[in-house]
Amino acid sequence: MAWLVGSATNAQQRYESTIVDSTTGEPLPYASITTNNSHRSATISNAEGTFSITCMPTDSLQLSMTGYSKRTLKAANLSDTTCLVPTEKLLSELLVKPLKLHNFIRQTTKETLSQTKLHADSTATFYYRQTSFCDTTCNEFLEAFLTAQPAVELRQPTLLTGRYAALPPDSIHPYAYYRNYYTFSQLQLVDKKREHDPDETIIPLTYYYRNYYHVDHSYTFDQQGNSLVVINFTPREKIRRPILAATLYVDEQTCHIRKVVGHGINTFIRTGTWLQESYDDDSRPYFTQIIPTDFQFTITMTERRGFTEIESIHVVTTHDDDNGSSITTSTLLYNVAPDTPSANSGNPLPFYGHLHKQIEAQGYSPDFWSQNEIVRRTPLEQKVVALFTTAHLFGQFSTP
Repeated sequence: MAWLVGSATNAQQRYESTIVDSTTGEPLPYASITTNNSHRSATISNAEGTFSITCMPTDSLQLSMTGYSKRTLKAANLSDTTCLVPTEKLLSELLVKPLKLHNFIRQTTKETLSQTKLHADSTATFYYRQTSFCDTTCNEFLEAFLTAQPAVELRQPTLLTGRYAALPPDSIHPYAYYRNYYTFSQLQLVDKKREHDPDETIIPLTYYYRNYYHVDHSYTFDQQGNSLVVINFTPREKIRRPILAATLYVDEQTCHIRKVVGHGINTFIRTGTWLQESYDDDSRPYFTQIIPTDFQFTITMTERRGFTEIESIHVVTTHDDDNGSSITTSTLLYNVAPDTPSANSGNPLPFYGHLHKQIEAQGYSPDFWSQNEIVRRTPLEQKVVALFTTAHLFGQFSTP
């Protein structure tokens, strides 16, 4: 797995900054940062808008985010805060532009299905991070590298390597655990079926979307000044089945999706407790319950290979367990590299699989993880990793 570690030289340095909205000063999470050097460094800002990147002082950094003007500056000129300027909505010009929204949604659906089919065999390596809180205590932390098919939607994830740590429960803290949060990143956006399967979550780009959604649209621009259609899919009031409420940012000319923001309604999660109530050395997380949950998601796309593929997926889920505790889990999936040498190796991850058990079977390398942060951790995540490392929780999955 050495190919995941950057080829840093003595002349390279680590640069860090927080990206904010120039108007409001609010941090901008999941903005893209790339260099123009021959070995191409890249990352995204974390949930608090902060990023770090290793490169030459003379390298130019390109910072971009849907709805904001792209900014380019030398790495050596980075300050603690870097502003991005929101793209102006020129409503006076856009209102006179006719758009048959229904036809445009149909065209977007057709183009999305076409890209998914044409590039179904393309693969990429993803970095995955998962942090779970029970009330105010972080009781689980997981990092992994996966390969997957990234065209429009994440498919066929395969584990390359990972590490997992969890606090064991006790009589005072009956923590809840979950086996496959990574499946929330496998969000389906488009379906070629003409009728909805009653056992599946209702999604925006379907033939009969008007049966399930109210839709409206507005406009914004990308960094090159191209017009983006912003389509809001709002679930109808009487829908009682699982459904995604979503806002899609779609290129008006190509019908390519650039970004999706939304949340799940009427959705559920599988959770549970520790395997043995005695919490002895042989205990493991065990999952039996299906309970309601809320989840929010942000998907950003990239076209660096000429087609729409996942750049990052961020999901936050929240639910209450039987003990009245509030469970919050944040996951981040980031597209590290396309078609890597290890893309065809690893263990397939079934949708209802136990990711931590596969990680446990592979063993744990502290040196590897000390060199592969990939996306800057938030201060809270840094504290959690330090505490779990000090307690020697990584690499041992039974009660310490």
